[in-house]
Amino acid sequence: MSVYKPKGSKYYHYDFMFKGIPRKGTTHQTNINKARQFEAKVKSDLGMAEVGLAPKEGKAIPTLQEFIERFKKDIDGETLHPKTRTHYRYTADRLLEFPGFTDKRLDEIDKDAIAKYKTWRLEQKNRKTGEPMKPAGVHAELKVLRKIILYAYDLEWIDRRPRFGIPVDPGRTFVLPADMEQTYLEMAPEPLKSAVIFMLDWGLRPLECVKLRKSDITDNGVTILDTKTPDGERAIPHSSRTRAAYEFLCALYPHSPWLFPGRHGDHLQRTSLEKRHYRLRLANPRLPAELVLYSCRHTFGTGLSQSGAKEFEIKGIMGHASILTSQKYIHPSPDHLSLAMKRKEAMDQDVRKTAERSPQFLANREKDELQVLANQDV
Repeated sequence: MSVYKPKGSKYYHYDFMFKGIPRKGTTHQTNINKARQFEAKVKSDLGMAEVGLAPKEGKAIPTLQEFIERFKKDIDGETLHPKTRTHYRYTADRLLEFPGFTDKRLDEIDKDAIAKYKTWRLEQKNRKTGEPMKPAGVHAELKVLRKIILYAYDLEWIDRRPRFGIPVDPGRTFVLPADMEQTYLEMAPEPLKSAVIFMLDWGLRPLECVKLRKSDITDNGVTILDTKTPDGERAIPHSSRTRAAYEFLCALYPHSPWLFPGRHGDHLQRTSLEKRHYRLRLANPRLPAELVLYSCRHTFGTGLSQSGAKEFEIKGIMGHASILTSQKYIHPSPDHLSLAMKRKEAMDQDVRKTAERSPQFLANREKDELQVLANQDV
């Protein structure tokens, strides 16, 4: 059946193929029969348009501002995490602050409009920190714009799938040098210091770190259960630093089940940890703006790669949903290539030593030595 109701949604959705192209979207109907009628109308309109008997839609294309109001209402009926829904609403309102989007129709948002928005947005300041907007923040907003435009396409308010080249977020690539890591840990107060040790030595996401329970950690290491992805559950052994940090936190908060307790019996919020990091970075000019808490996880992943770990091993240790994510941690720098060559040389030496001890090698060497002696006698 092509009409179905997603888990947690109050509306029925349609999902079918037309001319090899998937067509899906919400019917905005809570009654199954009306939802089927809506789907039949969509199929009929597509068929009529295919043979040139009627336009796909006889409605005017709305402006971005008009459609965003529709978008914000529709996501209330979708299965979304509350924070994701809040993020979509907040970002949609921020998009409308750009004067160039005020009266733009959906089909008029192209590469040029996107480029102008990006230039304008980078000149604005972050409302939370007061710092200039960073490219990663602008890319996150453009991802929401892409979602809005594609949603309009699914609902057939525009008749062509947009290809306006929203740039891909390059991601976080900053890696802590060893001397900077030592400096940071010397300056960081608790519990920020212990949290950073866990992220550096276990590769935890900041949210995974603050959600740690004491019961998640044993003498062997940590088991990550509350994760971002279904593949995120994993077990990681202790380092000497994580063992010491765990014992310190247990002594610091002896009555809490959380390793990082908050104020109201829950765990410490990730934003609270990030604010402490932000204040520490502002107070120390030696710490660059590129250094965010997530840099600790990237430092861990890059270290795994440089130590010889393959993509699938990085995926398992770090709990990535896709091996493509794991590949982002592999940077073929000169130091990385030098380490790879040293590992290969060491492996070759072991292989040669093993071969030299084999019975066949010894027999051949004895045969060669006898042949040399025979030639000398001649």
